[in-house]
Amino acid sequence: MEESQKQIREKLEPIRTVAYEAAERNGSMEADLEAYWETMCGDVHLARKIISESGCDKNEILTLAREALRFGSLLEGFDHYLDRVNYALGRMSACLNDQPKLKRDMLRLRLTVLHRIEAQSGHELGTTEDVEHELSLLDREIGSAEDKNNNNFVEP
Repeated sequence: MEESQKQIREKLEPIRTVAYEAAERNGSMEADLEAYWETMCGDVHLARKIISESGCDKNEILTLAREALRFGSLLEGFDHYLDRVNYALGRMSACLNDQPKLKRDMLRLRLTVLHRIEAQSGHELGTTEDVEHELSLLDREIGSAEDKNNNNFVEP
């Protein structure tokens, strides 16, 4: 039986509490890292569930994405989490098509993770090029939107 949004939230809450407590004290023990990972994973799962069931609760998805980004940033420094973090960032960034700046931040972190994976393995990954291309397009889109907004600004 598939979990409901409510069940996911109930499971996520105690893990989230542990993760925030660990982050507050800069925790880097394996239990802390696992709490970061479980929170990040839960955020991705819940965001995807929200989108598939109810279309979109943008505020909640934004909150979940920011939290996933925070814990992904903490996990990026630990080699044995890189593959998992890369996967989760890819899935979460797919939920952010209408949030270009947050998606850009997510893709930047994912690119850092991919570069670290490449450095570890000594091999280039095709995914890195895909993320670089997507990031480039997003940067242009954001820049164009910002230029348009600045050109419409009238001094009082």
